[in-house]
Amino acid sequence: MSKNEDFIACVPHQIEADWDEKWGPLLAGFPVNIMYACVQRTESDQSKMLGITACYEPDLTTFRETTKTRTMTYRNSEGGTYRVRVVLHRASGRLETFKYKGQKLVARASGMSFENAMVHTTLVGIEKDERVTVIRS
Repeated sequence: MSKNEDFIACVPHQIEADWDEKWGPLLAGFPVNIMYACVQRTESDQSKMLGITACYEPDLTTFRETTKTRTMTYRNSEGGTYRVRVVLHRASGRLETFKYKGQKLVARASGMSFENAMVHTTLVGIEKDERVTVIRS
């Protein structure tokens, strides 16, 4: 993060078991989405701010379940090679996230509670070459 950026934590809602007849019970506990965000001053006018977000949505085709874990990958809604893999551990309730650029791991986070894990996940912020949405003030 540069000196002209401020970090914003975005804690998403959890998917609830009653969200969908088929998918709700399978995906309960996963985030609805994952959003990285920051606010940055424009280079041309330091009094103007830009909101920058990178939103990741679940790819339901990647859902996997074993006796120990449930996993699913989230894809950047703007495209690109970045993705986030979410792992829910059944026994402990621990949630882990792994952010990749292609095959390269760029960030890892975890937490014993959903909120804690999501704050740690989004704390890494947006990568310089990550596809984003820019919101102008």
